[in-house]
Amino acid sequence: MRGRLVLGTVVVTLLLTTGYGFGPFCGVIPAGAAGTASARSTGESPGPAEVKIRTVILDGRPAREIMVCDQVVFRVRVELGGLTVDQRAQIIARRLSNLLEETSDFGPRLHPDVIAGQVVVRGGDRMLVTVDEVTALYNSTTPSRLALIWANNLRRALGKPELEASELPKVMPRSKTLRVFYGVASWYGPGFDGNLTASGEVYDQKEFTAAHRWFPFSTMVLVTDLDTKKRVMVRINDRGPWIEGRSIDLSMGAASTLGLINRGLARVKMEILEPVRQD
Repeated sequence: MRGRLVLGTVVVTLLLTTGYGFGPFCGVIPAGAAGTASARSTGESPGPAEVKIRTVILDGRPAREIMVCDQVVFRVRVELGGLTVDQRAQIIARRLSNLLEETSDFGPRLHPDVIAGQVVVRGGDRMLVTVDEVTALYNSTTPSRLALIWANNLRRALGKPELEASELPKVMPRSKTLRVFYGVASWYGPGFDGNLTASGEVYDQKEFTAAHRWFPFSTMVLVTDLDTKKRVMVRINDRGPWIEGRSIDLSMGAASTLGLINRGLARVKMEILEPVRQD
């Protein structure tokens, strides 16, 4: 019995069950079950789990849907950590396939969690997908709630019982905006990667950080491009920019998310956010 990881038009076949018939299978979903992409009729024989990536257009931008058993479980809409949407989707799909290949008894191990302050969906000791705040904003919810929704999407597709709201990761809801500023954003990266920042950290151009002349270090800032409405969350860890007329210098990773690499400059709104705390 075999399952498949489907990447666009390329099909990569993975062994998801053993010769003894153990392995993950698609769940049997009651007809009309809420929130399912294609509910199965009660009593229909489940088939082997299959992980697929589908390209869709959301709000005028290409996104990737991660599907298991022909049901959408995650949507990847933004670049993160220097990875493109497509690269993130392929990594997530591979993680899912590896998890399904390793065990069929993963129900209790599939849940939302917080790792190093970042909300994620975890499968056992493996982080499956990061739930960033920008994606949560697109869905008008918090990262914690979106992680629970995504975990339940996957559990539902595989016929596992859904988690209750009490399983929400122990982080506070979306940060409150403390102050708002407007200005011009630029970006920096090549030539600075690996150097020390003004905060003493090593600059990593793929991380979502930024330089500002006086925002305190570690301040979280939600930067919105006023023309495209794209948003990215950054942490202040450096000083600058020092060119007159510029307000904030974004890392290459953050600038890529805003589509700023080729343009160079953008009019932005900067929202200083209250720190997200763990209980």
